[in-house]
Amino acid sequence: MATIEGLMDFGGMDNSPTLELMLEAAKSWLADAGVSPRENSSSYDLAVYRLATHYYDTRGNQEADRDLVPPTVISLMHQLRSAPPAQGTEAGA
Repeated sequence: MATIEGLMDFGGMDNSPTLELMLEAAKSWLADAGVSPRENSSSYDLAVYRLATHYYDTRGNQEADRDLVPPTVISLMHQLRSAPPAQGTEAGA
C-alpha cells in the first residue's frame, strides 16, 4: 500500500503536510477512476507515487498543466482497472 514514507523515498522529498495531501489526492483520483486500493501491488504504488509527485511538482505553478495526468499514470490506471484487486498483486512485492 502506498505510504507517505514510500512517497518521500520515491520523490526524494522531506516530510511535510503537503505530501500527505498530495498522497491522499492521488489515491482519491485513482479511486474515482475505478481503481481500488491494493495491498502489495507495485503497480498501484507506482501510480499513486507518480501522480502524487506530479501534484507536488506542479503546486503553485500557474504555467504548469496540473490537470494533465502523466501518461504513465493513465497506462497504469488502465492496467489496474482491467485486473481484479486480487490479481493486481505482484509476486515478491
